[in-house]
Amino acid sequence: SRADDTYLMDLETELRNPLPEVKITSRLGYGKPAREIIKLTREEKIDLLVMGGHGHRLWGDLWHGQTIDSVRHELRIPILAIRSKTS
Repeated sequence: SRADDTYLMDLETELRNPLPEVKITSRLGYGKPAREIIKLTREEKIDLLVMGGHGHRLWGDLWHGQTIDSVRHELRIPILAIRSKTS
């Protein structure tokens, strides 16, 4: 959706400002979240994946959530889980 595109572009800008020398790539996926994240990560040959949460009450909920659990078991790269500041 347009709101998702705008949100993603805002996040990219926020990350690029303090890290201009780091290549930052973002893409929206559609379908089952874990499957899409794994597919897009492999297609882009990502070496660090940053995943955000949607208002989980505790970090444990985010880390042990179904999506991140599936992703971290399938990918062999570092994954940084962050909590969304808009939640």
